[in-house]
Amino acid sequence: MIHRRAVVVANEIRLKRSQHQGAFLIVEGRDDRLFSERFIFNPACKIVVAEGKARVCEVVRILYDDGFTGHLGVVDSDFDRIEGRLPASCNLVSSGIHDLECMLLQSSALDALLIEFGSREKLERFGHDVRSALLTAAYPIGCLRLHSERLGLSLNFQELTYTHCVDHNTMQIDRGSLIREVKNRSQRPDLTERVLNEALHAIEAEAHDPWVICAGSDLLGILSVGLRSALGTNNSTTVHDDNLRRSLRLAYSNDEFAASELRRSIHQWQSKYPHFRILR
Repeated sequence: MIHRRAVVVANEIRLKRSQHQGAFLIVEGRDDRLFSERFIFNPACKIVVAEGKARVCEVVRILYDDGFTGHLGVVDSDFDRIEGRLPASCNLVSSGIHDLECMLLQSSALDALLIEFGSREKLERFGHDVRSALLTAAYPIGCLRLHSERLGLSLNFQELTYTHCVDHNTMQIDRGSLIREVKNRSQRPDLTERVLNEALHAIEAEAHDPWVICAGSDLLGILSVGLRSALGTNNSTTVHDDNLRRSLRLAYSNDEFAASELRRSIHQWQSKYPHFRILR
């Protein structure tokens, strides 16, 4: 069934065609819009927020079926590459890794953020590469997310309380605490800790690329915990996820975007449709 929001967005784009003859870039949410605005050629391209990945895909399909040209949807990869899911349309692209936050954290923007929010003494004492520590801690959460998706368990990872399962001093994750936290949030007492732990280990044994399996929201949540103790002396408000996302967006460089898979994918789309321009 087509979501009403997707129909509304598709109609809005069709109505705007009389005023705007250029391209339309359809994104999932506000953060994606703010990120994209730095790199698009504004006179030739308008950004439209569809509110969610599924709705971006629906809007793209509606417009394509209607013969509407000049639209491109940008979505998170999530687990698509792991599961071998191809893009549903030639008018859909993604970053190639799990999501936008991963793209930012993989870049030098993280280094700039650590200078701003971290303690030099604590960072030197930490003794580990921060990126590696984040990926190691978030990997089991990603495996549990993938297990939930594969089996249709509908486990609830929304607003996960990372302080309940991440050690403040080492940034290491406690798997038992993680599983209990997710079970409680999901109200699934029928799922045993042993079975979930075995499933988690089984997916870990598949040895996926951490940047593909780890969700950016988990990486940011763990980073927030670290910046309060292991890496810095901030309070929870200062290093709230939204503040960290904003700082990463601002620190992300034009050169790194120019070298990204996302830009290459958008450029390839432009090459097929030379009458429409998206990139600066």
